[in-house]
Amino acid sequence: MMAYLSLRHNIVIGNPGGLREATLLAKARGVPNASIVNTIIQGAYYFCGPERMDLAEEVLADVL
Repeated sequence: MMAYLSLRHNIVIGNPGGLREATLLAKARGVPNASIVNTIIQGAYYFCGPERMDLAEEVLADVL
């Protein structure tokens, strides 16, 4: 649950380092890539707007 909450929190506040760490934590805990992407998209879409997806793409391009 902590990995999920960290993903959502870091995309909402726009913290690139935290988003990367949360993604790596989620992957280490066995969260599927589709669930990680879905969580990031939901957080960005509902709380920030689509502009925040650029941050996710820059930070996570080599991780996902």
